[in-house]
Amino acid sequence: MTEALNTSLTTKILGFLEKPGVINGLGFRLWRFSYVLRQRLIPSWRRAKLVDEEFDRKYGLETGDWINLGRLNIASENLEHGTHYEAVSSALFGEAIAQISEPLDDFIFIDFGSGKGRALLLATECAFKKVTGVEFSSDLHQVALQNIETYKRRTGSSKMIESICMDATSYEIPADKGVYYFFNPFDEIILERVINNIETSLRANPRTVYILYCNPIHIAVVEKTGFSKIAEGDKFALFKATAAGQASGRKL
Repeated sequence: MTEALNTSLTTKILGFLEKPGVINGLGFRLWRFSYVLRQRLIPSWRRAKLVDEEFDRKYGLETGDWINLGRLNIASENLEHGTHYEAVSSALFGEAIAQISEPLDDFIFIDFGSGKGRALLLATECAFKKVTGVEFSSDLHQVALQNIETYKRRTGSSKMIESICMDATSYEIPADKGVYYFFNPFDEIILERVINNIETSLRANPRTVYILYCNPIHIAVVEKTGFSKIAEGDKFALFKATAAGQASGRKL
């Protein structure tokens, strides 16, 4: 109960701080400063930060930072439902993706709220046949394109990897087997709409898909659909729908 209350409070505070305004902007900078301080003082956070910095240095990328949406160019009616930019840590992504036990070479990977593309590049190092990011900020999208180009040039990778600048609710879900990834990119209103789009796609094309939700603040949105939760950790939850188009609790 205490953890749920803390999560709810954190969500409300960040939701307030991410709105435009001088007071909100100052508050967000203080919140961000506290996060940076924890990265310096907490050993596990410090180690994770060093790994992420080394990933960027190794390939000549720029995927880090915390950015308030008020500082970005975003042409979407759903701006108010978005959250700040923050890249997933390599450690968390690796822990979460490892929970999928079957081979990934027959799956596509789609990151909703892909930002500068760190998760896309981490996914590229897995066996996915294609990696796609969906990002509604043109600023972040442009950085992602540069990161993708740099990564492919440095590694010689021929993997199909793309960043698409559009609102997540408008993205047409491909009919492939897929891993749909979320790093708390938006609130429960938009999350529910995107999950509904996935359900609609599954009804039309029954197949195996996963929903990988990191920093799952609005996990109840996914749980109420009836998708089977097959794994979870401190900062992620993994759900699955089977090839028969059946999620536990209701038909898709």
